[in-house]
Amino acid sequence: MRIFIRRIPWFYILFSVYPLLFLWTVNAPEIRASAVVRPFLFTLAGSAVLFAILWFSFRDIKKAALLGALLLLAFFSYGHVYYESRIVPALGVLSHHSTLIPIYVVLFGLGVWGLFFHIKKYENLIQFLNMASLVLVILQVFQLGYYYTRASYAALHPVTLQSGLTVTIDREDLPDIYFIVLDGYTRADALQQDMGFDNEQFVNELESLGFYVAKCSRPNSDYTRGSISSTLNMDYLPELEKMSRMDVDDPGFPTLIKHSQVRQLLESVGYKMVTFPVDYPWLQIDDSAIFLTPNQPTVNPNYLYPFERIYVQRTAAAIFTAANSKLNILSHFRLDSSPEEITPGISLSLDPVLLNHVDTVLFILQKLPDVVTIPGPKFIYAHILDPHFPHVFSPDGSILTDPGFYGGENFDAVNDEYRQQGYLDSLQFINKQIIPILQTIIEKSPVHPIIILEGDHGFKGDNRYTNLNAYYLPKGYASLYPSISPVNSFRVVFNDYFGANYPLLPDITEDAVNNVYPDCSP
Repeated sequence: MRIFIRRIPWFYILFSVYPLLFLWTVNAPEIRASAVVRPFLFTLAGSAVLFAILWFSFRDIKKAALLGALLLLAFFSYGHVYYESRIVPALGVLSHHSTLIPIYVVLFGLGVWGLFFHIKKYENLIQFLNMASLVLVILQVFQLGYYYTRASYAALHPVTLQSGLTVTIDREDLPDIYFIVLDGYTRADALQQDMGFDNEQFVNELESLGFYVAKCSRPNSDYTRGSISSTLNMDYLPELEKMSRMDVDDPGFPTLIKHSQVRQLLESVGYKMVTFPVDYPWLQIDDSAIFLTPNQPTVNPNYLYPFERIYVQRTAAAIFTAANSKLNILSHFRLDSSPEEITPGISLSLDPVLLNHVDTVLFILQKLPDVVTIPGPKFIYAHILDPHFPHVFSPDGSILTDPGFYGGENFDAVNDEYRQQGYLDSLQFINKQIIPILQTIIEKSPVHPIIILEGDHGFKGDNRYTNLNAYYLPKGYASLYPSISPVNSFRVVFNDYFGANYPLLPDITEDAVNNVYPDCSP
């Protein structure tokens, strides 16, 4: 055992997989475990090839492992340092490859000098690295085990907050209920005040279709997970956390979205849930009665998927991905403005992750009107990641080919100017698409549907605490008011249509700034 710990440098294997395990742990709520398989295999293969080359060069297993670990440390840390330095102003000097590469070369040279000319015996160093790498890997494995154990438990034990819907009409006369989320859609007055954009035409079009637009609405949280959890469970996060005995960062918390109170109540009275793909797995409800997906995968399996791209970006490959960011769109094409004529799966010279985003958005826009023909009653949840970034759609439906709109980290824009313009372009695109979709749903539904059209939060800064909130309720709008927030949306629906008696909650936004939009005071 002593020889195994002090002389055999098995730390090399653990150091090879630790960066992947760490990134997996950090992103576990956002990804499927299967997304890690391919990076894991490539990492093992790449580190094995590197070790073979070093061993063949030195004919010394200890030197090969130590130098290989130093190379792996440089390779896997480079992207982290590069992107973090772009966020922290004090580290701005490191946000340029022309500066960071020489620093890494010097540090690597010092490391090689230390290994080959300063350290005479490697046993103590190998023993330390063996134990340190083992501790690091065990910590990550423990956290992953804890996450998936809690997630499995939460999936098997969904939280039940309240029950008691009643149905007094025939099943075929129950209205379909549509919950359509336009991710990041800001309130009209905030758009005007902060960005000089007049969105009244869209608001007027909604009202002409019969919608009630809550012109003073605010989201209950300024981020998607909190906002959607509050909407679908009709309560605020602190109360949800008490009832579920987990906080919003707990691995089981996505269950509050996937097996929400609203879903449970509607299924208890005969509704079947219909859902669509979403870019974020924790937001995707793929165990619904009907989960509509494209017939073909939207991304070629030879390409990188989102987690794989993040993994690559955090390595020294960031040097090449950054250099290529201006070249990743080489063709132009145009989409018709009518969603019925848009065909998902268009071949583009886009980054495959962006292509997947485009295909997902277009698939939902194309298929949402067709849901009317599915026998009901049904509860339809469509979460459209627009006008949220990545901003790829221009107002007329053509694809933005300037990488400034999505060339930043995780496909955000490269600066505030691009970010705002891309947001407004995407907003105008979705405006043009969603109105005819809503009109089709209303006209073709055999029973007048219930439709909730919601922005889960706003754009950025103060206006992130404002949101689009519109309702189509066939029985009228006596229960609605200008400042109603999403936490009360389904309370109103259940009270007015299903004989429930939910008291309306105060309309507040957790951790919100003061109201800076005086033209729309609740």
